[in-house]
Amino acid sequence: MKNTNIEEFRFSADAGINVLKVAYGMAVFVVLGLLLNASALYKNAELMEFGFGRNICLTAISPVNRVSAFLHINSFRAWVEKVPVREKKL
Repeated sequence: MKNTNIEEFRFSADAGINVLKVAYGMAVFVVLGLLLNASALYKNAELMEFGFGRNICLTAISPVNRVSAFLHINSFRAWVEKVPVREKKL
């Protein structure tokens, strides 16, 4: 009986997912998250204390907020917040 290491077998068989595909998937996830949450992030940045950190946050999120508003992606979040929540009866 031959003793084999499972990692060596997987590496030699090209098993698994390509790292580039995973990186692209994560990048799409982060961009969609930013676009869906841009208006809330911008409001949060406006509420920060005046200073360098606030300026950086506003500068970074302003273009994302404009794109989100232009594509009407921010309306999805507003729609979800208006949906009534049913409370479970015990």
